[in-house]
Amino acid sequence: MERIKRNTKFQSGINKVSFLSEQTRIAGNLFLPENYNPESNYSAIVCITPASAINK
Repeated sequence: MERIKRNTKFQSGINKVSFLSEQTRIAGNLFLPENYNPESNYSAIVCITPASAINK
């Protein structure tokens, strides 16, 4: 699994992110609050679409 590099600088607002999952590059947006502090812990909500999966 690919990890976020420690020197990655995120900022408040929208941050573009990507990672590999089973040799497929997944890209998205990471939304951080206005008062984002990299020293704090935050809850997360992950939303995905059925990109390649169809359930009949």
